[in-house]
Amino acid sequence: MALPDSSGVSTQQKFSWPWAWDGDNAVLPSSLEGVSDDVPTPDAPVYRVRVRGTSDLELIWELVQPNDDVDQFSIAVRRKIGLIRLSADDRNDRDLRLVYGSALDRLLADNALRPRISKDVSDQIDLHKSLNDNGKTALKELSDRLRDAALPADLRLGLTTSQGISIGALVGLLAEKDGVSLPLATWGAGTRRMAALEIASSTENETSIRLIDEIERGLEPYRLRKLFSILSGSQNQTFLTTHSSVAIACAEEAHLWYMDSAGAIGSDVSPKFRMDSSRHHAQQRVD
Repeated sequence: MALPDSSGVSTQQKFSWPWAWDGDNAVLPSSLEGVSDDVPTPDAPVYRVRVRGTSDLELIWELVQPNDDVDQFSIAVRRKIGLIRLSADDRNDRDLRLVYGSALDRLLADNALRPRISKDVSDQIDLHKSLNDNGKTALKELSDRLRDAALPADLRLGLTTSQGISIGALVGLLAEKDGVSLPLATWGAGTRRMAALEIASSTENETSIRLIDEIERGLEPYRLRKLFSILSGSQNQTFLTTHSSVAIACAEEAHLWYMDSAGAIGSDVSPKFRMDSSRHHAQQRVD
């Protein structure tokens, strides 16, 4: 992983030494190979991260040093690495709504917004008045029973919220189309995914990492090319999966790994593979 100094990876209890990226693998920096005694400063520093499971079914996160020592990959550093994830299903639609931990929630960065919304709505809507007579009678009887048991009484219906469920989840982004404001979550899958990526990118820092599953989902080839131009223009790392020859042709500077029909995983995709994808991509543009 490429981690800048702002991630704090070099300021843990033990100093974490970077490896050098040679274009294909993480290798020893030249100064660690006996070339000099200076502190290694590779042109493309990377860190080798490893996670393993214990017999107690717990995860241990580790940083592998160039001298094969292993140090802890601390929670503090991991929390500073912003993660932007676009899955292949519709779960990224939550980033378009004001729910806990969503991209929109992180963008607005107002922890008191949801309570204010709940209060304003409660002041305008009296849910207790909406009850029929039977409901009011049942609630009064319950209130009397609670009072007799020395429990909180004088019950009323009202809006409540919790850490997981909030009235803020009903708040989302609207976008105008031909003079009509429509919920952004009702637009096409490709539009929603690209909008979620833009929202998350507005809040990201230089240590962000993007994970995109089936990047071609919902996107026409021209929009897919545009998305690749956005990703390639960023300094952040991006990991993605795809079944699209268009995506492979657009990923000119990417490192490709593949899984064949037998389940074997390999790398070092041949130039012919890229050439065939580019030819197919060009034919699609002509069509």
